[in-house]
Amino acid sequence: MRIILLLLPLFLFSFTEEEIEEFQKQSYEQLNNDRAIKAIYNGALEELELVFPDDNLAILNAHELRLLRNMIYAQHMYVFRSIELKEWFSKFEWYEPLDNDVTDYITLIDSMNIKRIKLFESAHKRTQVVDIDDDQLIGIWHISPMVAAGYGKLIYFCPDHTFKITGNQMDWGNRLSNISGTWSIEVNALVLEVTEKCVLTGGEIVEGYASCASDFAIEGGTSEIVTVSPSETRIYPISEIVKDDMGGALGQGVSKSRIKIGTTYFWLFCNDPYSDIQ
Repeated sequence: MRIILLLLPLFLFSFTEEEIEEFQKQSYEQLNNDRAIKAIYNGALEELELVFPDDNLAILNAHELRLLRNMIYAQHMYVFRSIELKEWFSKFEWYEPLDNDVTDYITLIDSMNIKRIKLFESAHKRTQVVDIDDDQLIGIWHISPMVAAGYGKLIYFCPDHTFKITGNQMDWGNRLSNISGTWSIEVNALVLEVTEKCVLTGGEIVEGYASCASDFAIEGGTSEIVTVSPSETRIYPISEIVKDDMGGALGQGVSKSRIKIGTTYFWLFCNDPYSDIQ
């Protein structure tokens, strides 16, 4: 009887074909990083239904960010004064200018996306100087001040201005293992030139298990290094580096350096970017 009770949940919660197809789609969306691009150039309104990740916005230039921000208003049939915007959205069948004020139609997701897009637009204006030296950035930065079952997102900034970003160790549904290339700081922006990606191709979609941090996992895939040519430019707004008092979390008087890259905070985990911490 006990054996039946243990096996029953596995049977009840196995994926349907539709769920497998959806998870497969999600895994490649993360790899392709093109949700914002599809929204802008294809007029794909469904892409506005979720918050855009930082990486989606970092690959856009200033003009594309402006179009994406205004597409949020266009979906609610806003009447644009700008001839450029009016002509751009008129290309899409769904756009019909009807209202001069769409404030009441702006959803929570809309507001979050507008705020995020404006933040990334600020990185292109280069008007506010961030007081940060290159040397301050060198080291390994972690998405959390502490490590639990495994490392989350890590950024390695090397003194030769190369970088590597690795994903959450516990996200077994992620097809993008890491990206690498060169980095620079320009006024108030972190500029990454991505030249290589380590990707997971193929494999089988299965249920997340053990300490898996995602709804699904990919088993049996093949890891490949892909050269990105020409390089992919990513521009992130950055904050100044501050000392974060950890209080009793790490011991009395212990503090860690913290920086905000895009909308995400990272803490300095190790001063040596060549340290083998994984």
